[in-house]
Amino acid sequence: MCRPGWFPSSAPSPPTGVVDLHDRLADIDDDPVLDELAGRYESVFETMYCAFGTGWDLVMDVASHGGSARIEMSTRIPSDLSGGFLQYVGEVLDIDIRDMRMHWMFRDNRWQLDTAQTGFVSSDGTVDAVGLDTLREVMEIAAANCAGVLADISKQWHSGGAATPPSALPAVPLAPEPPPDPEVIAARAHRIEVWAAENGFGAPVEPTPVAVIRHLDQAGVGRVGYYILEFTDGQCYIGESIDLPGRLKQHRGRYQDIHRIRVRPDTEATRSQQGKRHLRLRERSLIHGAQHAGLLARNINEMATMIGASKHLDQLISPEEQRSWLDAPDVANTNDTTTRPSFPAERLARTAANYRHFRTRSDADQITRIVGDYLRAPGK
Repeated sequence: MCRPGWFPSSAPSPPTGVVDLHDRLADIDDDPVLDELAGRYESVFETMYCAFGTGWDLVMDVASHGGSARIEMSTRIPSDLSGGFLQYVGEVLDIDIRDMRMHWMFRDNRWQLDTAQTGFVSSDGTVDAVGLDTLREVMEIAAANCAGVLADISKQWHSGGAATPPSALPAVPLAPEPPPDPEVIAARAHRIEVWAAENGFGAPVEPTPVAVIRHLDQAGVGRVGYYILEFTDGQCYIGESIDLPGRLKQHRGRYQDIHRIRVRPDTEATRSQQGKRHLRLRERSLIHGAQHAGLLARNINEMATMIGASKHLDQLISPEEQRSWLDAPDVANTNDTTTRPSFPAERLARTAANYRHFRTRSDADQITRIVGDYLRAPGK
């Protein structure tokens, strides 16, 4: 049998010379060949699922010649996203959002991401290299309006079979602050150190990709896991990545005041067929735990309240309107004469499937009544 280089070497060679994967699917939970195949394609599958689930137009190109093979994935911005919304998302992420291209090559008996050919595609067809984590983040935030059903499936997939981390968070608003005194910074750094040790993070490392690579290689634990960025003002940022040094490189392009980094490798995520889900669930728990411990984190997702003022909110709602709402929300809502926006028939048609699914619930009428009472209440 002619066995391609990307096919698992653990697969036996039957007398017929043919490996029928359909027969193996009957025992999918305990099949070394399928396990090895799924593990090799994990990064590809997760990126493809992210693109499908968020409504991006996707094109796959797979080629194999001799002992080499490649996978190229191209995504185009959903056609129903407005330019203003894309600009807003780009400003939030500090990125010029364009069509994307991801490229994998089969080398050293595994699929490896070609980082030089992975990123945003320019008008002349060249690729501006960007990390895979960033591309997925853009797809998730700039999701198409028609992605509602798949987005729900994604949420269920990410939480299926896992304990839900605590989500009752402190919600005291964090106001912008002047530069803190050295004593305050030292106290914050000590709090981070204590919390990091309690949650399995190692000693601080110089915040450069080279230093992180050297640290991880010396420990022999791979490059997948979690990290804490510590800033010069005593604030922090908590995240996860399948490429810790590469993720740090992205952060260095955005933050100029990174003081040091601590990492916590996760070999279980490396071995898992659903490694990204594993990482995100634990990242969520870590971010919640950090807030309970009083750490000042610069994260946006999973935060009860974000640090600093929002320049985007001020562009949409004047500071005077914000203050009037904070002083008397019921009065401001009652006096709001904004009319309900009208939606095109195509958009309403996309949500029809969601509504039909909702009507299959045994408590649909009760939920409808409660929501209706809320909307009819004064000030709503």
